[in-house]
Amino acid sequence: MPAKIAPEVDAIAAIGAAKVKGKKKKKSDADEAPKKVKTDADPFGDPDDYPNSELPVKFSTIMEFHARANPDMTMEKFTGLFRGMLPREQVLMMQQIIIFNQMLGRMITESCTYPSMTDYELLIDTILVSVRSVLKVRKARLYGIDFNSLGQPKEMWVVGGETGNLGETIGLNEWCGYAVKRRNCPVVSNGPREDDLWGEGYIKLEGADKKFKWQNLAAATIMMRDPLFPDAPARPRYVLEVFNKEKLEKPKEIKEMNECDGYVLGCFARTCGSAMTWALSSMMHAKVVKFASTVMSARTLEGFDEVATRELALLFGCEDAAIFWVDNGMQCLWRFHTPAEREHDAKFKRVHPFGPRDQVPYTSNSIATEGLKKVNMSALEQQAVTNVQFAPKHPKFAPLIDGKNTVTALQVPISEMHGNKDIICVLQLRNKQPKNVHDSKKQAGSKAQFRADDVNFIQYFALYTGNLFEEALELQRAKEVDEYLEESKYSVTALISISDMLASGCPLDDFFPVVCKEATELMHCERASLFLVREADEAGNKELWSKIAMGIPPIHVPLKENSIAGSTVLGAEMVNVPNAYADSRFDPTWDKKTNYRTRSILCCPIINMTTGECLGCLQLINKKDKFGRSDTEYAIFRGMDQELARNFCSVVAIAVKNAASAREAEGALTLAAEVAK
Repeated sequence: MPAKIAPEVDAIAAIGAAKVKGKKKKKSDADEAPKKVKTDADPFGDPDDYPNSELPVKFSTIMEFHARANPDMTMEKFTGLFRGMLPREQVLMMQQIIIFNQMLGRMITESCTYPSMTDYELLIDTILVSVRSVLKVRKARLYGIDFNSLGQPKEMWVVGGETGNLGETIGLNEWCGYAVKRRNCPVVSNGPREDDLWGEGYIKLEGADKKFKWQNLAAATIMMRDPLFPDAPARPRYVLEVFNKEKLEKPKEIKEMNECDGYVLGCFARTCGSAMTWALSSMMHAKVVKFASTVMSARTLEGFDEVATRELALLFGCEDAAIFWVDNGMQCLWRFHTPAEREHDAKFKRVHPFGPRDQVPYTSNSIATEGLKKVNMSALEQQAVTNVQFAPKHPKFAPLIDGKNTVTALQVPISEMHGNKDIICVLQLRNKQPKNVHDSKKQAGSKAQFRADDVNFIQYFALYTGNLFEEALELQRAKEVDEYLEESKYSVTALISISDMLASGCPLDDFFPVVCKEATELMHCERASLFLVREADEAGNKELWSKIAMGIPPIHVPLKENSIAGSTVLGAEMVNVPNAYADSRFDPTWDKKTNYRTRSILCCPIINMTTGECLGCLQLINKKDKFGRSDTEYAIFRGMDQELARNFCSVVAIAVKNAASAREAEGALTLAAEVAK
């Protein structure tokens, strides 16, 4: 660090360099007599010009005594040091102590107003004004500290002090970063431009204000506790930095900074930490309350989604926001289309397979699905936040899912407040917008990043708004329950109709197409096949047989475990195959012959409830979704389908038994008639 130069050196140099105009004349003895010195208000000179290097007690000693940092510096020892000074030195020391205490007094007066302030941004501006006033400096600046996924300081950005530099990034290897490393020890330098710590970041910031000449600086770290975890240890959140100390009597001139200035700045930083924690908590609470009051007017999940995304973009100052809702049943995330997307689709008459929404499988490669898998690497049990600084280069970025124009992204999962605390949805904020840039978005994008303040706020938001998203999801579930009840009514009516038809008596050969037709309509699938068990030979070997249509010979299939139908009958258990070609029991021969693609299969056993014997099975092929599509990975048979198929097969079992009994009775009558002849 550059050595300090006493102010007297400059004064002597200036006197030595002065020139007298006119002809020189020889000085007489009278001329050599001492001149009468003009008395000032302070007989010891300007307090700005106190010779710091001549004091036998350093400024660090004053601070140690004031802060009680050194237990060896007792009142007796300090008094002894003071008594050992010359009278002039004692006066100089007392004057410096008075100035030091005056700064502390002004600091206390200014900081007394901080606890009553709840506006976070106003508090930052007030702190910077107070620091300039108390320390008598030309400029003050506040940096925010950004952290990596491990919770370690990564870089800093300008939060306040200079409108033109807001959002600019500066590294930890420069002066302000040095203050972060020293934590509670302020940094003071009277020659920062000559030091290696005056790096590219400062040069870039200096370029924004070319008229300002940096001569000295002091920096101190503001430690804050996390509002979500007040019991956790405080960590560095901001750096307070001041430049160019002014002389008391000559404000236009710059004087050197000393340890006392650094100590007062450190006191300011400690005071600011508590006030900023309180103001930050109040601001986040007020914003969450405002968000809640706005979205509670929604009466549908789609309405809630539209209002919530608009308010999230305003709260976090970003360009866009998306809510990906979790559907564990379909193993996917899904989101509603925005009004702009719906308008675009209507204009170009574009039809989506899932209606006005997009579905994203859990297995897809995207930043949105990564939010479900994100592992928290910090020491605190916080919500896992994904902060993407440049999305196009992110390995998980998917433009069709995460947004084609997304550059920066911040997302967090929202969990249930009670119970298993399952994830309800994933919030994704896109493209942070800076406050200080008023030109094009392209120029603004270079400074727009989601910072540590945004991360803390979204964690707070996710923790205290989970119940709002739960209630919104209940609106959708209530709607789905109504749809399920309507479908259940139709299912009951269909089962009664089928029961009446089958109970009325039906030849066994005509039985197959009737059952298959009713099954496809009831189960909302493309095809259905009915297989019945019969003996294939006199040895007692059994087989499955089925009839496709009238006039076509029946199909015979060996009853073996290596087929889906065979394993269903032999095990007397339902088999659900979401992907037919991924199951080794599936035989694709019929698909190749008929140029058909089998995707999902549900095979339900037909069991005689009286004897427990398995009479056959009903095989349902290619479930359709609510949009009538079967060629998507979401069109699979689910729990409700299995229950409905089980009820249908119980009716079929009775009909099969009755048809078989009628056929046996008819055969017995025919045999008796032949015998009678």
